[in-house]
Parts: sequence; structure tokens; C-alpha cells
Amino acid sequence: MSFLLPQIATWEQWAALFDDVRAWRPVVDAICEREGIAYDTIEAPESNTNAVFILDRRVVLKIYSPFWEEFPFERRLMELLQALLDEASAASRTARRVVIHGDLNAEHLLIEERGGRWNVSALIDFGDARIGVPCYEWMPLWLGLCNRDVAVMHAFLDTYDPDLLADDALGRRVAAWTLLHDFGTDAIAELFDTSGATRPARSLEALQVLVWPDLWQA
Repeated sequence: MSFLLPQIATWEQWAALFDDVRAWRPVVDAICEREGIAYDTIEAPESNTNAVFILDRRVVLKIYSPFWEEFPFERRLMELLQALLDEASAASRTARRVVIHGDLNAEHLLIEERGGRWNVSALIDFGDARIGVPCYEWMPLWLGLCNRDVAVMHAFLDTYDPDLLADDALGRRVAAWTLLHDFGTDAIAELFDTSGATRPARSLEALQVLVWPDLWQA
């Protein structure tokens, strides 16, 4: 479909064009016609290096630049993640629904020492509360309050529900709900920034070592 666009031979030409909705509209329309996608509104997000367009706030269309060879990597990663997320989604359909806090981090848990033991005395800020499955809570707990410390995470879960520690799929569930959580991608991005880890992760194993060390073997 290059005939629908001006010639792009340099990074400078790409940079001047990649987020130009008017220039890309014929390309988007051609792709949507081929894929059977109807839409009314189109917008480009503020931060990108590829040509990314959001259609009706429900479909994201990503067109890679001709200068990066990241498409095969991202496609393979998505295929690997699909099985992980499908497992979490299937489990959530049969799990009990409860009121969940949605942002279970260190700033929202108050603790006090009673009888030589630390106890949760209050849980505050229910602005992100909803009805969902308990596993949704694990991402902010794991990356925030526990700071990726398996012993601390196990201590919390043992108090919450000892049966969880007997679940062989617990680590995978934590990983899956990290990716499915509303704040999950932001938390991972912040972890890359604070840890100085090479970005992007080139494999699911590399992501596991950074985000879920010792909790789950990819």
C-alpha cells in the first residue's frame, strides 16, 4: 500500500509523517476495508514512533516503520502472552466475584504493631474499587508493597488464604494479572526506568526475570 503514501526513505521523512492522520487516512481505510472494520473517529496517540491510530476508542491499528525490525519480535511475544492471558481469563470466569480495592499498594494500607505483630489497621482510597476476582489485586501488591520479594508476598498470601500457596499456577496468575491490570503496563514501565534494565525486553524470559523474579519460571 506504499502507493497511498508519499515516499518514505529516511527517518526524517518518517518523523514528519508517522502521526499525520490526514496522510494515513487512505491507508487506514484500505486496511479496515480488507479486515471488515467499520469506524467513525480516528486519532493518533501523543507518544509513538510507529504509525498508531485509535479507531472509535475500541480498535488500535499499528503500522510499523520501515526502519525497525521489531514486528516479528512483538508478534511472537504476543503469541506467547496469549496463552498466559487466556489462562487467566478462563480462570476468572469461574472465580468468585468480590469487591476488590483495585490499587492495593503501600500508600493505601495502614499498619500498626499489636502484641509484637504487625497488623493491617486500615485500607484507604477506594477510588479504583470494583467488582472482580481477587487475583486482580496481586499486581500492585507484588510490584508495590512487596517490591518483588517472594517471601513478603508469600507471608501476605498465607495470611489472606493459605490455599493460594498450594496453587501451582499462582505465579502465572500474578504475571497474567500484572499484564491485565489497569495500572500494570505503567508499573512495568516504571520498573524499567528505576531498575535501568535494557528496554525493550527481548523475550518473555527476560521480562520474567525483571518483573516476576523467582515467582514464576516462564
